[in-house]
Amino acid sequence: MLPHVSDVVLPPPPASADTQDVPGVWRCPKCKLRLLAKTIGADGVTVRVYDEDDLTVDPLLASGITDSNGDYDVSFTWDGSCFLCESDPDIYVEWESENTKVEVEEATTFETNYRWESGTTSNFSGTDLDKGTSTPADESLHPALHILTDLTRNWRWYLNNEGYDLSQVDAQWPEPDCAGAWYDPGPNEMHICTDREWREDTHAHQYGHHWMNIEAASNGSDYCNG
Repeated sequence: MLPHVSDVVLPPPPASADTQDVPGVWRCPKCKLRLLAKTIGADGVTVRVYDEDDLTVDPLLASGITDSNGDYDVSFTWDGSCFLCESDPDIYVEWESENTKVEVEEATTFETNYRWESGTTSNFSGTDLDKGTSTPADESLHPALHILTDLTRNWRWYLNNEGYDLSQVDAQWPEPDCAGAWYDPGPNEMHICTDREWREDTHAHQYGHHWMNIEAASNGSDYCNG
């Protein structure tokens, strides 16, 4: 496993036009997304906080990125007097398997990112809401967060130790009916089969191919060692 180094904060996703910007601050001071199957925090996960609304599209209230421990702290302002607003928000959290440097997708035609949602806290009237430690209920999807965590830490290692701020890489998982993993330099994609979903050495190896594709001249790979 690559060594833990000091955090470099990933840039947050762009704010939505629906973001509220009015008095009444709400914070999530001690929230965490944890990959309990491996007892570590999920690193580099996009976090979005929404107000559940029956009459309109749920407005985005705040967004952020989990840190290297899986923690996040976001805040927004709220004014229940706005048109169609309730007096207090109905708050839920969405997590997505992406950041500006790594994206983990289903290995399907549509290449959909993995997403999870929390339960809704209805009519919240306070200022600090601790949603606590969360983890995806379906353990079969935990490798998506593990892969995202590994690759985010690989990006951070290259940046902190060698000064390379590599562009985003996509990881498609799980590739069906296969064994191993491989990197496709054209679209900057790595492909991970189920036998390598927990293999940190495999993820680091494939990220090395990403570095070579972006920063180095390569004559191709030859795995014939006989």
